Amino acid sequence: MFQKHETYLQSIVDEQEKYIDRKEQKIEKMKMENLFNELINARKRSDELEDKEIKGLLKLFAVKRTKLEERKQQLNQNI
Repeated sequence: MFQKHETYLQSIVDEQEKYIDRKEQKIEKMKMENLFNELINARKRSDELEDKEIKGLLKLFAVKRTKLEERKQQLNQNI
């Protein structure tokens, strides 16, 4: 009985950890989107960025570039 309860509780903890990880990733993405907008709108200079911010922006740029390429291919197929 105790083993089943422990397994059940562990599954709840595991799900909560996954949920927290997803939320943290979403927050990080939103921070990078905001930072990107600050750079674009000249509210922040690139020499003011920390290493972690630069790495996050590089990841964001890679995702954006991939989405743009996919969109470009979709548009070319529709022509």
